[in-house]
Amino acid sequence: MYEKRKTFLEKLIVEEGLVGLEIGALDRPLLGQNETSDKKNNFFLDHLSTEGLKQKYKDDPSVDIAKIVGVDFIDNSGNLSEAVCGSKFDYIVASHVFEHVPNPIAWMQMVFAALQPGGFLFLVLPDKRFTFDYQRPVTTFGMMLQSYLQEKSKPSAADVYDHYASAVMVDTAKVWSGVLCDADLIPLTPASDALRIAKEVHKSQRYQDVHVSIFTPASFLTILEHLIKSGLLRVQVSCFKNTDLNDIEFFVCLKKVASEETEPQEKLLASIPRLDIENFTAPYMPQVKMLSDALKNMSEVTKKLQTDINHRDTIIHSNNLEIASFKDKLSFCEQTLGRRSVRFVLFAIDVICKLLAFRSR
Repeated sequence: MYEKRKTFLEKLIVEEGLVGLEIGALDRPLLGQNETSDKKNNFFLDHLSTEGLKQKYKDDPSVDIAKIVGVDFIDNSGNLSEAVCGSKFDYIVASHVFEHVPNPIAWMQMVFAALQPGGFLFLVLPDKRFTFDYQRPVTTFGMMLQSYLQEKSKPSAADVYDHYASAVMVDTAKVWSGVLCDADLIPLTPASDALRIAKEVHKSQRYQDVHVSIFTPASFLTILEHLIKSGLLRVQVSCFKNTDLNDIEFFVCLKKVASEETEPQEKLLASIPRLDIENFTAPYMPQVKMLSDALKNMSEVTKKLQTDINHRDTIIHSNNLEIASFKDKLSFCEQTLGRRSVRFVLFAIDVICKLLAFRSR
């Protein structure tokens, strides 16, 4: 997955010297770290300093603390604009970050405020159908709007409870193969622990990092449509990559646009891709296609067999006609030979032949 993200992003960066910001890169940055460049073009933002991140993840086996990036900007208050100190970037990258943000609309507004005109935001988002969020309902625009209007600054007790109580171990291959059953959905956290953590968060009002927003490609694009229609966001979808077969994430590239006059709302809405039926029926469409192909092959085989059968029937019918004709001729011969006059003639011929044979001796 990492190489797919990196390759996709490299295709988006079409000019040299562009200044980029990656949010939450941790130990697997998509941007280079300027080791050999005199000019710093790539910057990193996180909720803690480099040392703070190393300390936080020192006991986490999934994080290589030696590879944690050098953090340039620290955002521990949820105010990205203040964190970057008014800096402007040509593009901003956030891989598996957006779903953690308590106030997604305000966050995107701050991100685009930090972009140069024509700059873009590259998002890598988990597709809930293939992750531990498998059982959770998708986030709606209304949910995001409520967080925006309430100026939500941290995940709620409800977010925390849903995150832990609904999280299950999911075999992605089984989901894509259409063979996942309820017995395969193993809870990652006991419900009692989920309730306990949610109560603690509510009581202490501490920040608990969880998945706040849940997406599929279709649900995200629907939210984006509402954001543009409501005027809360003026962006254009410059690139979109749906969840690949046997993968768990999709990519979206959103471009910052200029004024209403040069980029009318209709044009922004028209940039949102219209997903075909296969996207809505995933992960079952691959199985449907396989079944369809199998049925097509069976149909072709059946057609060929039917052609062979028809050909054999024609041959058999022709042979039956010949046999019937032969039987008719044989019957005629038998009837002819059965007449007295014919028997007499044959008898006379036989006698004559014997006499001739006798005389020739």
